[in-house]
Amino acid sequence: MIKESINLALSGSKASSNLVLPKDLWSVEVDESQISQVFNNLLINADQAMPEGGIITVRAEMSWWG
Repeated sequence: MIKESINLALSGSKASSNLVLPKDLWSVEVDESQISQVFNNLLINADQAMPEGGIITVRAEMSWWG
């Protein structure tokens, strides 16, 4: 889902992406359409902040709270 969001949001953009996902990243239960919209908005904002192009890095990692 993250890769699809990146490809969609940056389609036709001068920016490129760098996706950093650990191999053992946990799955989560989310509303896919809502999370996809969040990623799309963040990626579009980042893209618009770099009109000449650049690299947008998307990184996910696991964290423990509590």
